[in-house]
This record gives sequence, C-alpha cells and structure tokens, in this order.
Amino acid sequence: MLVEPVQSRRPEFQPREFLHELRRITRESEIVLVFDEVVTGFRCAPGGAQAYFGVEADLATYGKVIGGGMPIGVVAGRSSLMDIFDGGVWQYGDESFPEVGVTFFAGTFVRHPLAIAAAHAVLKYIIQEGPALQQRVY
Repeated sequence: MLVEPVQSRRPEFQPREFLHELRRITRESEIVLVFDEVVTGFRCAPGGAQAYFGVEADLATYGKVIGGGMPIGVVAGRSSLMDIFDGGVWQYGDESFPEVGVTFFAGTFVRHPLAIAAAHAVLKYIIQEGPALQQRVY
C-alpha cells in the first residue's frame, strides 16, 4: 500500500487517524505499507512524516531533501524488505555474498558519490540538530 502521508497539493490536510488505521489494516493483512516522503521528507520532523504522525511504515521513499538539493532518490525500510534490493548483508571484497537474488536497478545518479556524500552530510546535520531544526525552519 503506497500512500503520500501529506498530499503535496493539500499540505493542510494531515490525516493522522487515517494513517494509523491504514497501518493497523496493513499489519493485520500482512501488506507492506510504503510512505512516499519525497515531498515531506525530513521537513516536519527528524524522522519525517513517520515520526510526525507516529506511524512506522515498512518502506519509505525520499527525494532531493535528503541530499540537500542534489538529485537523489532513496528507498529505506525494514531490512527484510531492503534485502530484496541488495541481496542481504554482505561485504564487497570478502567471502560473503548476497544470499538472495538482487533486484536490478539503475539510473544516472545511482550510487553517485557526490549525492551520497551530500546525503551523508544532511543526515548527520539533521541528527546533530534534532527537532530544533524543524522548529526553527517551520
């Protein structure tokens, strides 16, 4: 189930109860809940809309805000689901290997060093500043 927690064209509409009920239904039905946080990102709280609404999604997507404006897209979530993308826990250069099939994905900025460095710096800054960052900007 893919949902945009705050609609980009209706930021005043913040359906907290709906999101909690959706989480309950998806959990009971064993349906993956995905938050599209490309717009909300970390703008409302250090943990994004998930933290703001108190609803933990299974996966979440993020856009340029995570890279400080650099072109980047991020899919983050539970390790059991993320393992589908990278094959599970393994380390390049040693004896470990992906334990499950890896999903192929590509693009111009996939694993781009500058975008990754920017995302790392942004995330460190968000953690360092805590909720005060969003309170100052809001």
